[in-house]
Amino acid sequence: RNHQHLTCYLLFQGVQIKKLNIRNSVRSIGDFCFMGAVISEEFKFSNQVTTIPNQAFNSFECHAPLTFIDRLKVIGFAAFYKCKGSTLPQTISLYEVREIHNLAFQSSSVTYIELSSSIDVLGIKMFDNCNDNLVVRCFTYAPLTSKEDAFGNLGEKATLVVPKGTKIGFKN
Repeated sequence: RNHQHLTCYLLFQGVQIKKLNIRNSVRSIGDFCFMGAVISEEFKFSNQVTTIPNQAFNSFECHAPLTFIDRLKVIGFAAFYKCKGSTLPQTISLYEVREIHNLAFQSSSVTYIELSSSIDVLGIKMFDNCNDNLVVRCFTYAPLTSKEDAFGNLGEKATLVVPKGTKIGFKN
C-alpha cells in the first residue's frame, strides 16, 4: 500500500536498521519520526518530502550522507539536532529553503552550508555548537533578515562568506 504520511510519533526512535526505503509516495513525516535511529547501510528517502518537522532526525545516525536535504523548503525546530558521523553531507545547499527554525542543526556535524535569498524565516541558534570550522556561505547580495543570535554559538574558526562588496551590509 502507498502511504502518503509517516505521522507516527517516534516511529523509528532508537531503532537500529540495516536498510530503510521510504517510498516516493510518502509526502510528509511526523515530528521525532527518526529520532535516535541508526541506519547502518542504506537509507532511501522519498523525494516528495519537502518539510522536515520538529526533531525528526534528532540524534539520527546514518553511515551514508542524507541526500535529500538539498530539496527541502522547511527545516523544523532542532530537525537535525545532534546528527552524528557522516549523516550530513559535506556540503548542504539550501537554495530552495524558505524556513530554517530554531536550533535546526544544533550540535550536529555539519561543516559547510550554502544559503540563498529564498529564506523568509531564520530561527535562533540554527548552527549552535556545530563543527568549529563551520563555513556558512550566503548567495545573496542583501543580508538575510534574522534575529541577533541566528547563528548562535559558533566556533572561533567558523566563517561567514558573503558576496564581494556586501560585507558592511551583513555586518550591521
